[in-house]
Amino acid sequence: MRSAAPAQASPLSWYSRYLPTLLLWGLTLFLAVTNVVWIVADRHPAAGDPTLYLGLSHQVYRAVAAGQLPALADYFFHGLGGARAPLISFLPLPLYLAFGSSEDVALGVNLLLLALFCPLLYRLMRRLQCSSTAALLAVLTTATMPLIYGLSRQFYVEYALMVVVTAWMYCLVQSRLLTRTFPTLALGVLSGVGLLLKVFFPVFVVLPFAMVLRERWRQDRRHLTTTVGAVIGLALLIAGPWYAVNFLSASGYAYELGFGSPGQPYDVHRILSPRNLAAFWLAVANLDTSIWYALVFVVLISSYLWQRSRRPLRGQRFAYRLLLSWVLLPLIVFSIDLSKDVRYLAPILPAFGGLLGAMTVDFCRRGTILAVPLITAVPLYAYLHTSFGTLPPSQLAFGRQHPHLGEQLDP
Repeated sequence: MRSAAPAQASPLSWYSRYLPTLLLWGLTLFLAVTNVVWIVADRHPAAGDPTLYLGLSHQVYRAVAAGQLPALADYFFHGLGGARAPLISFLPLPLYLAFGSSEDVALGVNLLLLALFCPLLYRLMRRLQCSSTAALLAVLTTATMPLIYGLSRQFYVEYALMVVVTAWMYCLVQSRLLTRTFPTLALGVLSGVGLLLKVFFPVFVVLPFAMVLRERWRQDRRHLTTTVGAVIGLALLIAGPWYAVNFLSASGYAYELGFGSPGQPYDVHRILSPRNLAAFWLAVANLDTSIWYALVFVVLISSYLWQRSRRPLRGQRFAYRLLLSWVLLPLIVFSIDLSKDVRYLAPILPAFGGLLGAMTVDFCRRGTILAVPLITAVPLYAYLHTSFGTLPPSQLAFGRQHPHLGEQLDP
């Protein structure tokens, strides 16, 4: 009697298993190629903050090339006047050593970050029990938001910060309520890295961390204090030396930027007026997410509120709570920030894209295959036209750095 031959996977099962991965890396490659075309064309030379970061990065490279290694400590602690965290200027150093120092080479850092970001966001959505379709849609919508692809083509710190925050959220989910050692310790390392990129890094992670701590406290309180202490200790070990030297200047600069001279003509009561808040949120919709994605989000939220009593979210409840906690506190903080710089909200846009992807699949169900091109067609057109065509600066596409909103607000 012959034994049964082992079952072979059908082409259809192979297709359904590997297609999402192929699409993910195909999308990542496409985004990287369009960025290379943009960078080589030199369409947006550095101006403003990127010139400070690039200037320090070239100084760091020259010090290493000349063997002046003791100078690196001075550049690290005082290179940006002690007011701005310095890590962004050290990131291009390996590329400089390999290819020489230039703005184009420095922007290679963003290409590497892009190759890291896309699979990170995809895997985060999958770990949140979202389908591969929802995860891919999250990556596509986030990558085609004007602020995100605009920052990916310039040397701003917010793009690197967005990737670090996304990695932090992935490790938070992977830690399973801080019960797994490696992802939990990675939270401490990433917290230190985030603090060396931007002083207000904690604004983006404190609410999700508090939510997970609350769940862990309710389920199992053992070793929780030790675990949190390890996370904080690693963060302080990495970022502590710089803040020990520069805490007063960095915190003073952050306060001045948010509530000082840029907003002196506008007192906080006027800034919190409905008209001024509406102007800021409209600017966020125009310059960060695009008006199209903002309208889609409103439609999906309205659909959720209408269906909430009829059909609960079931297994994705934690996903929605985490993504909303990621968005909520930064949106509040930077809404009352007097400088009203929408660029600071870049690290929450992956959560916004995740919400779009999850809600689209959750509410459209069998109509997802029709909903995806409907949702992404206009932003994708704007992305392509901005990258290869002649689309001028507008609400549809990233053209040049926006001004502060001061002149648009009530005096």
